[in-house]
Amino acid sequence: MYQEIKKFSKKLRVIIFIQSFLCLLYSFAIAQNSEDEIMRLQRQIQKLEKRMSHMEEESKKDVHNKTPQKSRFEYHGYMRIGAGINGEGGDQEVYQAPGAGAKYRLGNENDHYGEFELVNNWLNTDTNHDASFKTCLMVAYGSNQNANYDDERWFKLPQAYVQAGNVIPAMPEMKFWVGNRFYRRHDIHMNDFYFLSMSGHGGGIEDINIGLGKVAIAYMIGSNDSEPYYKFKNTGRVAKNTVDIRLYDIDLPFGTGVFQISPSWVKGGFYEINDENENTIHKKFNDTSGFGVSFFYTINNFLGGFDKFTLQFGSGSSYDFSPNIYFNNTEGDIDVDDKSTFRITNQFAICPMKKLSMMSAFVFEKRDTGAKKDAGETWISFGIRKILHFTDYISLAFESGIDWTDIEKDDISGSLIKFTIAPQIQVPGNSWARPVIRSFVTYAIWSDEFEGKVAPDAYANETSGLSFGLQLESWW
Repeated sequence: MYQEIKKFSKKLRVIIFIQSFLCLLYSFAIAQNSEDEIMRLQRQIQKLEKRMSHMEEESKKDVHNKTPQKSRFEYHGYMRIGAGINGEGGDQEVYQAPGAGAKYRLGNENDHYGEFELVNNWLNTDTNHDASFKTCLMVAYGSNQNANYDDERWFKLPQAYVQAGNVIPAMPEMKFWVGNRFYRRHDIHMNDFYFLSMSGHGGGIEDINIGLGKVAIAYMIGSNDSEPYYKFKNTGRVAKNTVDIRLYDIDLPFGTGVFQISPSWVKGGFYEINDENENTIHKKFNDTSGFGVSFFYTINNFLGGFDKFTLQFGSGSSYDFSPNIYFNNTEGDIDVDDKSTFRITNQFAICPMKKLSMMSAFVFEKRDTGAKKDAGETWISFGIRKILHFTDYISLAFESGIDWTDIEKDDISGSLIKFTIAPQIQVPGNSWARPVIRSFVTYAIWSDEFEGKVAPDAYANETSGLSFGLQLESWW
């Protein structure tokens, strides 16, 4: 529009000039009131030029006030692929403490995994629309390492949803969505631990600006295909209903905060199983409900990065901070209403020096499994990763982590310590820079009580293990 107005103004000025010139000739010819005529024409020209200048300024404002342009098509993704062996010469092992919710990743992943996301922006690819509509589709792939033809490879569709924004003029930031989605997840990168993952099927509203911060509300539904434990005679396949309510982007001293609550409920029912003698036994899954609450505090601009502290408590069907259903009660000795999780985490990602970047992870988690006896489980974890950047492209990463667990049901407790050194070639940047290709050496040692429970294929009768390998990691 602005370019068209500019072209029109040029043409108009030429026409005005020609008209003025002809009028001047006419005035000269008749030689009457020439000075008055010239003055009148000059005033008309000034008015027209002023009007055109005003139109140009209004056009510029109209362009600048539009929602920023978006590319019509977006492509995002993540992948990691490696090749490794253990110290005995067999396929690479991973080292994770029994009862730990995660393991430290560097040099300790023996799978291939990828996420490939396609996004189509239907509107707002130019300045003709303020509203935005996008369709997001993600395909995920996984397989074992060192096998081109792996019978256990899988493909999934973890994201398939539509989001619409700025459809209500009074609330331009607000967005609506429906589908299957990675919904506002929070994790610790070092050990790939998602301490809040309300991902799944549902819909909601987000980015509602209320001044104090922004609000998002989502309704999620989770189910389970396992039979017969989750298929009830009177209600059909089980469904867990979760409402996730969040207040985020809260301004706090030195940073920002997030407050989240997630009530949930499950309708129970009757199901049948066969005992060891093939006799049919009738079981009941009781109605259950629960409540989860989380608070996150992030310090921004902390030593060239951030520090994030989290506090969580979940009980009943909300004990796992997830919309999914994992609680199986095949023996009838678990009361889901008694399940609970208390968790504290802290992590930072910083650049304290020009040639040094660092990450850390801390987790304290206390769980009640809901069992009638020996229901307690505890997991404490701490790890740190340091990366020395010799040049923009060459770096050396060190990672060490310790996990301590106590599992009352199995009457075991102990620790696992893992060390990794990894020379790397990467794009310029800090610890988040990707893509990166690396080689690694990993050594792990664990308690006697964990013998046979850590890396059992190669180290079933050992309390330590070794791994070597190569890995690429990339996201875009």
